[in-house]
Amino acid sequence: MNGLVGRASSVAAIAAVLVLMVPAVAAAQADPQKAALAQTLFEEADKAMNAKNYAEACPKLEKVVELIPEGIGAKETLADCYEGAGRLASAFGALVAVEGASVRAGQADRAQKARDRMAALKPRVATLTIELGDSAKGVTGLALKRDGADVSSAEIGLPVKVDKGEHVIVATAAGKPGFEKRITVADGEKQTVKIELTGEGGTTPDTGPKEDGGKKDGGTTGPQTGKPDTTTAGETNFFSPLRIAGLGIGIGGIAALGAGIGVGMHAKSLYDESNETGGCSADTNQCNGQDGVDLRDDAVMMGNVSTGLVIAGGVLAAGGIVMFAVAPSDKVEVGLGPGSLTLTTAF
Repeated sequence: MNGLVGRASSVAAIAAVLVLMVPAVAAAQADPQKAALAQTLFEEADKAMNAKNYAEACPKLEKVVELIPEGIGAKETLADCYEGAGRLASAFGALVAVEGASVRAGQADRAQKARDRMAALKPRVATLTIELGDSAKGVTGLALKRDGADVSSAEIGLPVKVDKGEHVIVATAAGKPGFEKRITVADGEKQTVKIELTGEGGTTPDTGPKEDGGKKDGGTTGPQTGKPDTTTAGETNFFSPLRIAGLGIGIGGIAALGAGIGVGMHAKSLYDESNETGGCSADTNQCNGQDGVDLRDDAVMMGNVSTGLVIAGGVLAAGGIVMFAVAPSDKVEVGLGPGSLTLTTAF
Protein backbone atom coordinates (compact mmCIF):
# COMPACT_ATOMS: atom_id res chain seq x y z
CA MET A 1 0.00 0.00 0.00
CA ASN A 2 2.80 2.40 0.95
CA GLY A 3 4.46 1.71 -2.42
CA LEU A 4 1.27 2.61 -4.28
CA VAL A 5 0.90 5.83 -2.28
CA GLY A 6 4.49 6.77 -3.03
CA ARG A 7 4.11 6.18 -6.77
CA ALA A 8 0.83 8.14 -6.89
CA SER A 9 2.48 11.04 -5.07
CA SER A 10 5.36 11.12 -7.54
CA VAL A 11 3.02 11.19 -10.56
CA ALA A 12 1.04 14.04 -9.00
CA ALA A 13 4.23 16.00 -8.30
CA ILE A 14 5.46 15.64 -11.88
CA ALA A 15 2.06 16.68 -13.31
CA ALA A 16 2.02 19.76 -11.08
CA VAL A 17 5.44 20.84 -12.31
CA LEU A 18 4.46 20.44 -15.95
CA VAL A 19 1.42 22.66 -15.42
CA LEU A 20 3.50 25.30 -13.65
CA MET A 21 6.05 25.42 -16.47
CA VAL A 22 3.56 25.94 -19.34
CA PRO A 23 3.79 29.79 -19.20
CA ALA A 24 7.56 29.66 -19.41
CA VAL A 25 7.48 27.36 -22.42
CA ALA A 26 4.91 29.56 -24.18
CA ALA A 27 6.96 32.70 -23.54
CA ALA A 28 10.06 31.03 -24.94
CA GLN A 29 8.26 30.25 -28.21
CA ALA A 30 8.12 33.94 -29.26
CA ASP A 31 10.18 34.67 -32.39
CA PRO A 32 13.16 36.63 -31.00
CA GLN A 33 14.29 37.76 -34.46
CA LYS A 34 10.92 39.33 -35.25
CA ALA A 35 10.82 40.93 -31.82
CA ALA A 36 14.33 42.35 -32.22
CA LEU A 37 13.56 43.73 -35.70
CA ALA A 38 10.29 45.25 -34.53
CA GLN A 39 12.05 46.89 -31.60
CA THR A 40 14.73 48.39 -33.83
CA LEU A 41 12.14 49.70 -36.27
CA PHE A 42 10.08 51.21 -33.48
CA GLU A 43 13.05 52.93 -31.90
CA GLU A 44 13.94 54.54 -35.24
CA ALA A 45 10.30 55.47 -35.86
CA ASP A 46 10.10 57.02 -32.40
CA LYS A 47 13.10 59.23 -33.20
CA ALA A 48 11.50 60.28 -36.49
CA MET A 49 8.17 60.99 -34.73
CA ASN A 50 9.92 63.23 -32.19
CA ALA A 51 11.45 65.12 -35.12
CA LYS A 52 8.01 65.27 -36.78
CA ASN A 53 9.40 63.31 -39.71
CA TYR A 54 6.20 61.35 -40.26
CA ALA A 55 7.10 60.30 -43.80
CA GLU A 56 9.92 58.23 -42.35
CA ALA A 57 8.16 57.12 -39.16
CA CYS A 58 4.86 55.80 -40.53
CA PRO A 59 6.26 53.10 -42.89
CA LYS A 60 8.45 51.78 -40.07
CA LEU A 61 5.47 51.62 -37.73
CA GLU A 62 3.43 49.83 -40.40
CA LYS A 63 6.15 47.17 -40.54
CA VAL A 64 6.14 46.89 -36.73
CA VAL A 65 2.41 46.16 -36.79
CA GLU A 66 2.95 43.59 -39.53
CA LEU A 67 5.57 41.86 -37.35
CA ILE A 68 3.59 42.15 -34.07
CA PRO A 69 -0.06 42.31 -35.27
CA GLU A 70 -1.55 41.71 -31.81
CA GLY A 71 -0.02 44.89 -30.34
CA ILE A 72 -2.84 47.32 -29.55
CA GLY A 73 -0.58 50.12 -28.43
CA ALA A 74 1.37 49.94 -31.68
CA LYS A 75 -1.83 50.61 -33.61
CA GLU A 76 -2.50 53.68 -31.47
CA THR A 77 0.98 55.03 -32.24
CA LEU A 78 0.49 54.51 -35.97
CA ALA A 79 -2.79 56.41 -35.73
CA ASP A 80 -0.86 59.28 -34.11
CA CYS A 81 1.69 59.14 -36.94
CA TYR A 82 -0.97 59.18 -39.65
CA GLU A 83 -2.73 62.12 -38.01
CA GLY A 84 0.53 64.01 -37.64
CA ALA A 85 1.22 63.43 -41.34
CA GLY A 86 -2.22 64.80 -42.25
CA ARG A 87 -3.48 61.37 -43.40
CA LEU A 88 -6.74 61.60 -41.51
CA ALA A 89 -8.55 58.76 -43.30
CA SER A 90 -5.63 56.43 -42.55
CA ALA A 91 -5.67 57.58 -38.92
CA PHE A 92 -9.40 56.86 -38.75
CA GLY A 93 -8.86 53.36 -40.14
CA ALA A 94 -6.09 52.73 -37.61
CA LEU A 95 -8.40 53.72 -34.76
CA VAL A 96 -11.04 51.31 -36.08
CA ALA A 97 -8.43 48.57 -35.72
CA VAL A 98 -7.55 49.78 -32.20
CA GLU A 99 -11.20 49.69 -31.15
CA GLY A 100 -11.73 46.15 -32.45
CA ALA A 101 -8.56 44.81 -30.84
CA SER A 102 -9.40 46.51 -27.54
CA VAL A 103 -12.88 44.98 -27.48
CA ARG A 104 -11.44 41.52 -28.14
CA ALA A 105 -8.92 42.04 -25.34
CA GLY A 106 -11.62 43.15 -22.88
CA GLN A 107 -10.14 46.68 -22.59
CA ALA A 108 -13.37 48.68 -22.56
CA ASP A 109 -11.75 52.01 -21.59
CA ARG A 110 -9.27 51.77 -24.44
CA ALA A 111 -12.01 50.91 -26.92
CA GLN A 112 -14.04 53.93 -25.79
CA LYS A 113 -11.01 56.20 -26.12
CA ALA A 114 -10.61 55.01 -29.73
CA ARG A 115 -14.30 55.70 -30.42
CA ASP A 116 -13.95 59.21 -29.00
CA ARG A 117 -10.97 59.92 -31.24
CA MET A 118 -12.85 58.55 -34.26
CA ALA A 119 -15.82 60.81 -33.52
CA ALA A 120 -13.52 63.83 -33.33
CA LEU A 121 -11.77 62.94 -36.60
CA LYS A 122 -14.84 62.05 -38.69
CA PRO A 123 -15.93 65.63 -39.64
CA ARG A 124 -12.37 66.38 -40.78
CA VAL A 125 -11.99 63.32 -43.02
CA ALA A 126 -12.51 63.76 -46.77
CA THR A 127 -14.76 61.37 -48.71
CA LEU A 128 -14.75 60.39 -52.37
CA THR A 129 -17.78 58.78 -54.00
CA ILE A 130 -17.59 56.89 -57.30
CA GLU A 131 -20.81 56.73 -59.33
CA LEU A 132 -21.59 55.10 -62.67
CA GLY A 133 -23.00 57.23 -65.46
CA ASP A 134 -25.48 55.90 -67.98
CA SER A 135 -22.73 54.80 -70.39
CA ALA A 136 -21.02 52.73 -67.66
CA LYS A 137 -24.04 51.06 -66.07
CA GLY A 138 -24.50 47.40 -66.91
CA VAL A 139 -21.20 47.18 -68.81
CA THR A 140 -19.79 43.64 -68.69
CA GLY A 141 -16.24 43.32 -67.37
CA LEU A 142 -16.05 46.88 -66.05
CA ALA A 143 -12.89 47.27 -63.93
CA LEU A 144 -12.46 50.21 -61.57
CA LYS A 145 -9.35 51.35 -59.76
CA ARG A 146 -8.79 54.10 -57.22
CA ASP A 147 -5.12 55.04 -56.74
CA GLY A 148 -4.15 51.69 -58.27
CA ALA A 149 -6.33 49.61 -55.91
CA ASP A 150 -9.34 47.67 -57.17
CA VAL A 151 -12.76 49.15 -56.41
CA SER A 152 -15.45 46.54 -55.78
CA SER A 153 -19.03 46.88 -56.95
CA ALA A 154 -20.09 47.15 -53.29
CA GLU A 155 -18.21 50.46 -53.03
CA ILE A 156 -20.05 52.11 -55.91
CA GLY A 157 -22.08 55.05 -54.59
CA LEU A 158 -20.49 54.99 -51.13
CA PRO A 159 -18.64 58.00 -49.68
CA VAL A 160 -15.29 56.32 -49.05
CA LYS A 161 -12.92 57.99 -46.59
CA VAL A 162 -9.71 59.12 -48.29
CA ASP A 163 -6.64 61.09 -47.27
CA LYS A 164 -6.33 64.62 -48.61
CA GLY A 165 -4.41 65.14 -51.83
CA GLU A 166 -4.60 63.85 -55.38
CA HIS A 167 -6.48 60.66 -56.24
CA VAL A 168 -6.71 58.89 -59.60
CA ILE A 169 -9.84 57.03 -60.73
CA VAL A 170 -9.51 54.68 -63.72
CA ALA A 171 -12.22 52.62 -65.45
CA THR A 172 -11.70 50.10 -68.25
CA ALA A 173 -13.87 47.59 -70.13
CA ALA A 174 -13.30 45.47 -73.21
CA GLY A 175 -14.50 47.18 -76.38
CA LYS A 176 -15.19 50.44 -74.55
CA PRO A 177 -13.24 53.69 -74.31
CA GLY A 178 -11.39 54.04 -71.07
CA PHE A 179 -11.85 56.62 -68.33
CA GLU A 180 -9.28 58.36 -66.14
CA LYS A 181 -9.90 61.18 -63.70
CA ARG A 182 -7.47 62.97 -61.40
CA ILE A 183 -9.06 64.81 -58.51
CA THR A 184 -7.65 66.68 -55.52
CA VAL A 185 -9.54 66.69 -52.24
CA ALA A 186 -8.99 68.70 -49.09
CA ASP A 187 -9.71 67.73 -45.48
CA GLY A 188 -13.43 67.57 -44.80
CA GLU A 189 -14.45 67.75 -48.48
CA LYS A 190 -17.06 65.43 -49.96
CA GLN A 191 -16.49 64.90 -53.68
CA THR A 192 -17.98 62.67 -56.36
CA VAL A 193 -16.58 61.25 -59.60
CA LYS A 194 -19.01 59.97 -62.22
CA ILE A 195 -17.72 57.29 -64.58
CA GLU A 196 -18.72 57.75 -68.24
CA LEU A 197 -17.50 55.47 -71.05
CA THR A 198 -18.05 57.53 -74.20
CA GLY A 199 -16.60 57.49 -77.73
CA GLU A 200 -16.16 54.85 -80.37
CA GLY A 201 -13.44 52.74 -78.76
CA GLY A 202 -9.97 52.92 -77.41
CA THR A 203 -8.81 54.31 -74.11
CA THR A 204 -9.31 58.04 -73.71
CA PRO A 205 -7.95 58.96 -70.30
CA ASP A 206 -8.79 62.39 -68.99
CA THR A 207 -5.52 64.38 -69.02
CA GLY A 208 -7.05 67.79 -68.67
CA PRO A 209 -6.94 70.14 -65.67
CA LYS A 210 -7.87 68.72 -62.28
CA GLU A 211 -11.50 69.22 -61.40
CA ASP A 212 -13.68 68.92 -58.36
CA GLY A 213 -15.82 66.28 -59.99
CA GLY A 214 -18.81 67.71 -58.13
CA LYS A 215 -19.87 67.69 -54.51
CA LYS A 216 -21.94 65.07 -52.77
CA ASP A 217 -23.07 64.80 -49.21
CA GLY A 218 -22.16 61.65 -47.40
CA GLY A 219 -20.75 60.39 -44.17
CA THR A 220 -21.02 56.66 -43.94
CA THR A 221 -17.83 54.80 -43.32
CA GLY A 222 -16.54 53.12 -46.45
CA PRO A 223 -13.43 51.16 -47.37
CA GLN A 224 -10.24 53.13 -47.52
CA THR A 225 -7.75 53.42 -50.35
CA GLY A 226 -4.21 52.22 -50.20
CA LYS A 227 -2.80 49.70 -47.77
CA PRO A 228 -4.99 48.24 -45.07
CA ASP A 229 -4.91 50.28 -41.90
CA THR A 230 -2.32 48.94 -39.50
CA THR A 231 -1.27 50.92 -36.49
CA THR A 232 0.57 50.97 -33.21
CA ALA A 233 1.81 52.36 -29.86
CA GLY A 234 1.62 52.01 -26.20
CA GLU A 235 2.76 53.42 -22.95
CA THR A 236 6.49 53.18 -22.33
CA ASN A 237 7.18 50.20 -20.14
CA PHE A 238 10.24 48.63 -18.57
CA PHE A 239 9.43 45.29 -20.16
CA SER A 240 10.54 44.30 -23.65
CA PRO A 241 9.63 41.05 -25.45
CA LEU A 242 12.94 39.49 -24.39
CA ARG A 243 12.37 40.57 -20.78
CA ILE A 244 8.89 39.06 -20.83
CA ALA A 245 10.32 35.77 -22.10
CA GLY A 246 13.08 35.90 -19.49
CA LEU A 247 10.58 36.58 -16.74
CA GLY A 248 8.39 33.66 -17.81
CA ILE A 249 11.36 31.30 -18.03
CA GLY A 250 12.70 32.47 -14.67
CA ILE A 251 9.34 31.94 -12.99
CA GLY A 252 9.16 28.46 -14.51
CA GLY A 253 12.66 27.74 -13.21
CA ILE A 254 11.78 28.89 -9.70
CA ALA A 255 8.64 26.74 -9.80
CA ALA A 256 10.71 23.74 -10.88
CA LEU A 257 13.23 24.38 -8.09
CA GLY A 258 10.44 24.54 -5.52
CA ALA A 259 8.86 21.37 -6.86
CA GLY A 260 12.25 19.63 -6.86
CA ILE A 261 12.84 20.51 -3.22
CA GLY A 262 9.35 19.30 -2.32
CA VAL A 263 9.84 16.02 -4.16
CA GLY A 264 13.23 15.62 -2.50
CA MET A 265 11.72 16.06 0.95
CA HIS A 266 9.12 13.43 0.10
CA ALA A 267 11.88 11.07 -1.10
CA LYS A 268 13.68 11.54 2.25
CA SER A 269 10.50 10.75 4.18
CA LEU A 270 10.01 7.55 2.15
CA TYR A 271 13.60 6.53 2.88
CA ASP A 272 13.15 7.14 6.60
CA GLU A 273 9.87 5.22 6.56
CA SER A 274 11.57 2.23 4.90
CA ASN A 275 14.06 2.13 7.76
CA GLU A 276 11.49 2.60 10.51
CA THR A 277 8.62 0.37 9.37
CA GLY A 278 9.84 -1.47 6.29
CA GLY A 279 12.57 -3.55 7.91
CA CYS A 280 15.41 -1.87 6.00
CA SER A 281 18.86 -1.09 7.36
CA ALA A 282 20.56 2.24 6.70
CA ASP A 283 23.96 0.59 7.23
CA THR A 284 23.62 -2.45 4.97
CA ASN A 285 20.95 -0.99 2.66
CA GLN A 286 19.15 -4.33 2.84
CA CYS A 287 15.41 -4.85 3.49
CA ASN A 288 13.68 -7.81 5.12
CA GLY A 289 10.22 -7.33 3.60
CA GLN A 290 8.53 -6.36 0.32
CA ASP A 291 7.04 -3.21 1.85
CA GLY A 292 10.50 -2.00 2.69
CA VAL A 293 11.77 -2.79 -0.81
CA ASP A 294 8.86 -0.84 -2.36
CA LEU A 295 9.47 2.12 -0.10
CA ARG A 296 13.18 2.14 -0.98
CA ASP A 297 12.39 1.94 -4.71
CA ASP A 298 9.95 4.85 -4.44
CA ALA A 299 12.46 6.86 -2.44
CA VAL A 300 15.13 6.32 -5.10
CA MET A 301 12.75 7.23 -7.94
CA MET A 302 11.56 10.36 -6.15
CA GLY A 303 15.15 11.31 -5.41
CA ASN A 304 16.00 11.07 -9.10
CA VAL A 305 12.97 13.16 -10.02
CA SER A 306 13.98 15.74 -7.42
CA THR A 307 17.51 15.94 -8.77
CA GLY A 308 16.25 16.43 -12.34
CA LEU A 309 13.82 19.14 -11.31
CA VAL A 310 16.40 21.02 -9.28
CA ILE A 311 18.92 20.94 -12.16
CA ALA A 312 16.32 21.98 -14.76
CA GLY A 313 14.93 24.64 -12.45
CA GLY A 314 18.36 26.07 -11.83
CA VAL A 315 19.14 26.23 -15.53
CA LEU A 316 15.81 27.86 -16.37
CA ALA A 317 16.06 30.36 -13.51
CA ALA A 318 19.62 31.31 -14.50
CA GLY A 319 18.67 31.63 -18.16
CA GLY A 320 15.65 33.76 -17.32
CA ILE A 321 17.77 36.07 -15.17
CA VAL A 322 20.33 36.51 -17.96
CA MET A 323 17.62 37.21 -20.57
CA PHE A 324 15.95 39.72 -18.26
CA ALA A 325 19.23 41.45 -17.45
CA VAL A 326 20.57 41.87 -20.99
CA ALA A 327 17.29 42.77 -22.72
CA PRO A 328 16.71 46.47 -23.55
CA SER A 329 13.53 48.03 -22.22
CA ASP A 330 10.57 48.44 -24.53
CA LYS A 331 6.79 48.53 -24.43
CA VAL A 332 4.31 45.83 -23.55
CA GLU A 333 0.55 45.44 -23.65
CA VAL A 334 -1.11 43.54 -20.84
CA GLY A 335 -4.62 42.39 -21.66
CA LEU A 336 -7.06 40.85 -19.21
CA GLY A 337 -9.74 38.92 -21.04
CA PRO A 338 -12.42 36.40 -20.06
CA GLY A 339 -10.49 33.66 -18.33
CA SER A 340 -7.12 34.68 -19.79
CA LEU A 341 -4.15 36.97 -19.27
CA THR A 342 -2.29 38.04 -22.40
CA LEU A 343 1.06 39.78 -22.79
CA THR A 344 1.68 41.36 -26.17
CA THR A 345 4.50 43.67 -27.17
CA ALA A 346 3.87 47.12 -28.58
CA PHE A 347 6.94 48.85 -29.89
